[in-house]
Amino acid sequence: MPVFTPANAADMGRRGARASAAARRCRREAGPPPAGANAAEAPAAPPPNADDYRTARLGDVRAQLDRLIGLMAQEDDPAKLDRLAGAISKLEEIERRLSDRALPATVRSAAPRRGNGMRLME
Repeated sequence: MPVFTPANAADMGRRGARASAAARRCRREAGPPPAGANAAEAPAAPPPNADDYRTARLGDVRAQLDRLIGLMAQEDDPAKLDRLAGAISKLEEIERRLSDRALPATVRSAAPRRGNGMRLME
């Protein structure tokens, strides 16, 4: 384990300053970068489509659900059945969110509007 002392800290500081000076000197000698070398001028790759990702993950989750349901049908051990049931419920929740389905009984009908909240004096 290295020990930091004032002497070796000063030595490392001098080495770092020399390296920085050498890098600055190289940049000065190289001159301006050629046209088009700037990252801002380069055409950016199109961002990945979120729908493609969601569709791929949804297919993966559904395939895993089918596999776990098949394993559950073959299993007799209560502890393994409990773990499989927990895994299936977690995957079903992920599948519900990926397919943009609401939870049961959370879809509300449009409530009648009350107005702007001001009451008229009678």
